[in-house]
Amino acid sequence: TIGSAFGGVVFVSPGGTAEAGGTSWADAKDLTSALAGAAENDELWLKQGTYDTENTFADLSVGAKITVPLTLKGGFTGAEGTSDARADDAWSVLDGCHVVTTVVSVAGVDGAKVAGAVTFDRLDIRHGFQRGVLSNGNGANLTFNRCRFIENGRKRKLVFGETLHGRGCYLVGTSSSTLTISGCEISGQISDESYSGQYSLEHGVGAYVTTFKSVTMTDTLFTSNGFTKTGTSLNGRAGGSYGGALYLSGAPIAATGCRFIRNSAAQHSMKSGGVVYLGGASGGSSFQNCLFLGNWQNSFNTPSEPGPGMGTVQVDVSDGG
Repeated sequence: TIGSAFGGVVFVSPGGTAEAGGTSWADAKDLTSALAGAAENDELWLKQGTYDTENTFADLSVGAKITVPLTLKGGFTGAEGTSDARADDAWSVLDGCHVVTTVVSVAGVDGAKVAGAVTFDRLDIRHGFQRGVLSNGNGANLTFNRCRFIENGRKRKLVFGETLHGRGCYLVGTSSSTLTISGCEISGQISDESYSGQYSLEHGVGAYVTTFKSVTMTDTLFTSNGFTKTGTSLNGRAGGSYGGALYLSGAPIAATGCRFIRNSAAQHSMKSGGVVYLGGASGGSSFQNCLFLGNWQNSFNTPSEPGPGMGTVQVDVSDGG
């Protein structure tokens, strides 16, 4: 094992085995056993390729289970001796194949919370049946660096009165934890044309974020998240969402150089969250050098044409910010 002052490196491959030691690329473990045996602050180096239901995810409720603070790094060819040797355009793909409910979960054992730092680097998280990443109420400081969240929840249709937030990622922190998202792409989390969830609610289709001490987001792209159209209206009302791309509540965000392109939100109780919704104690938030382009709002059964960012940002903060 390659050691450090904070943890060790464990080598992981789509063709790895549970019996392997994970001490080198030639002795790479499979992802499931590597996570199960990980110690606090370990780094798991994931070889390029696809980790899916064929070679990795036997549990269709949760694919990759993170139970301790650690770092997942993807994009390795299997020849590198340092993470800096990776090519710039390389990722490792975690694919839920539209059948794994949650592709990646951050949750301690037996209901315990994960406290410490959890870092995701160069991972492509896609095709979760319900969502890509779930971290609910942990004290962990979460970092996503150059990750992609692609078409999670695409096959998940809502039914009457159902609630589903955060198809790309559902991230709930604590008043002392932080969230950092840098150089990421969040795209294609969207309800399809056959959505029929009357009176259903769906906030932050791309990313649902709440209750962090602070949120920092840089150079991140949100595109094609939201609804192609709203659910069938019932007694003059339809399902809807606040924040087709991003829902943020209970934390200020500092967003720099981000792009919000062709996202949509559905009408809810005669209101719309547009592309970004800021609520609760998120006063003091800022968006600097960010681009909002071609986003739109859907109303009842008739999709609006992409326009000049109708309802682009809705602010409903409780702290006067």
